[in-house]
Amino acid sequence: SSVNERMEELLQFTSLWKRRKDPVRTYSGGMKRRLALARALLHDPDVIFFDEPTLGVDVQGRFALWEHIQQQREIGKTFVISTNNMVEADTLCDRLVIIDNGKAIALDTPENLKAGMQYDVVSLHTSPPVENPDFVLAEFPVQNITRPQPDELRFEMQGANTKTAALIKTISEAHQLDSFLVARPSLDDVFLYHTGKALRE
Repeated sequence: SSVNERMEELLQFTSLWKRRKDPVRTYSGGMKRRLALARALLHDPDVIFFDEPTLGVDVQGRFALWEHIQQQREIGKTFVISTNNMVEADTLCDRLVIIDNGKAIALDTPENLKAGMQYDVVSLHTSPPVENPDFVLAEFPVQNITRPQPDELRFEMQGANTKTAALIKTISEAHQLDSFLVARPSLDDVFLYHTGKALRE
């Protein structure tokens, strides 16, 4: 029947056909998420809603599901996805809305949201660790200095690319600079900028 043909098509598409006779309880987290996608597509809807599509899914399963979603988008399907995974949002979304306490506080494409951040993110590793970064970096317009690892400093700085030589010179006066990276803000940075860094209940 057409229903059985559609089921086979979707199980083939989500790489579950060979496991079609196995109890769902034996499926991995990634397989269960792919099965949820197959079920959502069964009646060929134009719009599909997904809540945390890769929550609890391993890396391979996550990338497989992203690929399946992107393939469906290419043939005209629309996905509305809620996620706390900013890499997932950046990978899958054409438009992104950040919601905080039930209110939409930012809406744009992922690229525009990142481009709207008026600073670069600098990450550097030194030997020995910088003991007093506020003093060492006092002459530079830095903010939000953090220490993700004992030998690492991470901070935000406007126009960091134009001040790279001066930064390296200053740090190297008393420390061996093991690595130095200037990057544009990620969606994680955008999210924290709009929602704050305080832990939520």
